[in-house]
Parts: sequence; structure tokens; C-alpha cells
Amino acid sequence: MGEYKERTKQYYDSFANTWDKRFDNKSKSFLYFLNKRLKMLEKYLGDYDNLVDAGCGTGYYITNLLKNGKKGIGFDISPKMIEQAKKIKNERYSDKDISYVVDDGENLKFENDTFDRAICVGYLIHLEKQQKALNEIFRILKPGGKMVGLISNRWSPWLFLNLRKKFAKDYGVIQGDQELSPREVKKMMKESGFRNVEIKMFNTLPGKLPNWLYYPARILNCVFLIFPFSLLGWHILVVGEK
Repeated sequence: MGEYKERTKQYYDSFANTWDKRFDNKSKSFLYFLNKRLKMLEKYLGDYDNLVDAGCGTGYYITNLLKNGKKGIGFDISPKMIEQAKKIKNERYSDKDISYVVDDGENLKFENDTFDRAICVGYLIHLEKQQKALNEIFRILKPGGKMVGLISNRWSPWLFLNLRKKFAKDYGVIQGDQELSPREVKKMMKESGFRNVEIKMFNTLPGKLPNWLYYPARILNCVFLIFPFSLLGWHILVVGEK
């Protein structure tokens, strides 16, 4: 395993047992922006039979997005994250058909044409060979399958003003992260073979804002939907079909 992969694995291993404490935050701003993210992902997933979560961590997104009667698999490079995901699944989501495996996003063990849908949330920025990882997602999707991802936007003020590290300093900020611009994301998706690629700016704000900033944050979020402010969104929502 290369140095970058090892550093990423160790980082997420160290947070595995406390990772989901982020979701215990009951502030209005946190719940608003988290639910906004889930609804956006669900909207673009549409109907499917099986779903893969790339870089699933403890499985928060796949457990909240997987529809009843559907199958899901999550993979992550961190063995301890996968261990925690299995524990949470057994304790809280035993009714859902989800399995978890340790895997390397640049060299996936899944067969070609396996999944109807793939979600990638905060995934690509932690990979050294991003194009290769996208190629792998494309490979394991069935013809007509779809990938829906959220990627940190290089143009966002949360990044170039270094605010992301202030608001999320305990989780998800790794030395060597490779954020992308909307143009770069679209180019990489097309090079992997994806068609009908859609790029939208997803303008959530950090969830750890205090409650007294809830309404100003929502107003600012609405402003960020207006061009050219929309280019400054924290995330890039990307959708592509195989």
C-alpha cells in the first residue's frame, strides 16, 4: 500500500469509534444542511435494485438512502470503519440488506457491470489517483447505471480561506486532499466514459454553526444559489450515467 493510502487508512481508523458522533449534533443548522444533502442525493438516485457506497465510512449515507427491498454494499479502505459499519448495521439496521467490505477504490474487487447506482460522498478528494478511481466506479456500474457524488469544490471560500479546517478540523481533513473544480470534475467524468454528465453547485454551509446563526446561514445559502455566487458552493454535485 502506498504512503498516501496508508495515511488515509490510518486517519480514518483513528476516528472509527467516534465518527458517528458528528450526527448526534442536534443543532438546527446541522440537521437542516444534513437533510438537504440526503434529499439531494435521493432525488438523483431515482429507482434501482442495488447500490454501492464508495468510501462508505460507518455507513451513514447508505443506511439512510437505501430503499426498502433494495440491496446495498459499502466499501472503505479503513478496516476499522468497516468494522464499525457492521456493528451499527447489526444494532440499528438489521432489517436492511446491506453488507460492508474493505476495498481499495483504485483497484476494486467487484465484477464488471454489478451495480445500478453508486454514491460517492466526500470520497474522491482522499484518493491519489482520482481518474483511476472514477474508471473503477464506471466499470462496476451496469449499462444505464448512474453515479451520484458530492465533491469538495476547489473554488469554495470554505477551502481557499481555510475555513473547512476550522469548522471540520476533527473529521475528514487529511494532508494531501485533492479538491476539484467543476470543470475538472466534468472532464474526469467524461474521460471515464460517463455520459449525460450533470454538474451542479451544492451550497451547504458547515453543520457545526451555532443555533443563533441558523437563519443567517439559510439566507446566505439562498444567496449562494444565485450566479455567480453559486460557483462558490462548498460541494459539487455530479451525476453521470454509464
